[in-house]
Amino acid sequence: MKAEWFIGLDNGKDVDGPLTLAQIDERIAKDESVEDKLFRQVREPGIGLRLSRVRYSDIPRFNVEFRPEIEALISSRQDKAVTVLSGSNNSGKSLVLKHLFASLGPKSCLLTCNRLSSIDVINSQTSNPDERRQLYDSFIHQHEAGHHHEDLNARQLDQLIRGLNDEKQDKLFEIAGQLLGSSVSLQKTDKNNRTSPWYVDIDGQSLKYSSSGTRLLFTLLGNLLDEYFPTVLIDEPELGLSPRIQGVLAHALYDAETRKRYFPHLKQVFVVTHSHLFLDRDVLSNNHIVEKAGDVVSSRPVQSIAELHQLQFGMLGNDLEHLFMPAAVVVVEGPCDTTYLARLFMLQVPSRRISIVVAHGDGGAPDKVHTLAEGFGDLHSSPYRARLFVILDAKHSTKKSSLIRQGVLDDRIQVWKHNGIEWYYPKKYVAAAFRCDEGELLGVDIGAERITVRTISMSKIELANAVAPKVTANDSLDPEIAEFIEKVKRATA
Repeated sequence: MKAEWFIGLDNGKDVDGPLTLAQIDERIAKDESVEDKLFRQVREPGIGLRLSRVRYSDIPRFNVEFRPEIEALISSRQDKAVTVLSGSNNSGKSLVLKHLFASLGPKSCLLTCNRLSSIDVINSQTSNPDERRQLYDSFIHQHEAGHHHEDLNARQLDQLIRGLNDEKQDKLFEIAGQLLGSSVSLQKTDKNNRTSPWYVDIDGQSLKYSSSGTRLLFTLLGNLLDEYFPTVLIDEPELGLSPRIQGVLAHALYDAETRKRYFPHLKQVFVVTHSHLFLDRDVLSNNHIVEKAGDVVSSRPVQSIAELHQLQFGMLGNDLEHLFMPAAVVVVEGPCDTTYLARLFMLQVPSRRISIVVAHGDGGAPDKVHTLAEGFGDLHSSPYRARLFVILDAKHSTKKSSLIRQGVLDDRIQVWKHNGIEWYYPKKYVAAAFRCDEGELLGVDIGAERITVRTISMSKIELANAVAPKVTANDSLDPEIAEFIEKVKRATA
């Protein structure tokens, strides 16, 4: 834990420290009089760090350690306009945000998840110039008491709008109208009374009757437009907003020109999010992954496109089918592979959509993978990398090294020991197709372009069409086929 505690020395002038809470506990165990000589390092707005007396019984027992420390994180981001914090639930993201707020001081604005506001009319009464500072002081009182998981109540919407000057109100209505696709304005409740209260009109209806998402949007924008705050920290800006509005709002926050137009006073934005739409795709290092291991909460910047894609994929539920995309792609060499494997996937992996792509042509798999990569992007960084399978006949095994260089994982390349998937059909169904005994198939080249047994002759595709519909979920599969199906199951689980 951070060393921020001090013990006053008997000379009445100096202090011993900084010390961690564990070190303080150790000193007090040896000498109880130390309890009356404790100081804490605090940040005084406009002054900086100073020492303040504290009672031992009031020291919060907060055991989480931040890596890097909050002050170091602030220092590393002081010249960056955008910092996005992302990670799983209970990883410590909101905790990091609140400690950032405590350290950044009252000229920053914290918007927690507890920001839904009701609104009726806007009276012309004078707004309280100290209300922002009072909110910060209230937060610090709770924070230093160890109540780190309690959310701050944001200012009510009427307070927000009343606190903006005419120019900022106009910008609020302009940007809100653009995001909502609506006409937004300020109207009198009684048009014939000059002292009448005002209300926010959205397409002829008062904001008081609007959805919670609309009111959340106004709360967010109102605070962003408040020139009092050069720094805004937002916990889950996506709350209540449609994906389209999320994307446009993220652009407004992250794009320098748009921010200059609407929020020129805004120097820094810290965002905690579970939405892939609020990731910064232009500057990778603006995105930070927050993780918690025991009592340690760590944050680190995204280092590569692959890591960003993995972060996005996690936000989408690690499930490509949610995007109407296949759960896996299997590249095969011919239509017979498609016919048989499609039947097996339907029986063995019924809940997943597996796309089978035919390479068309002997050894054409690398060309087909190249075409797929043009659509998916670099396979080395694609979420599909672990879900892309390629099947090769034995005679084309030399293509494997080329596929690996393209980004296909080694264990996702299946090389059959025999040439042709026909060798892996259940023999009883092949025999039935030729109206013979299984023993009569010995010595027959099942992988030939045209197969003849006794007086019956058929092409490979005709054989595939005869065999595939007969296969059931209870049939024993060739070990090579069974192993491949299990590999696809695990990749799409």
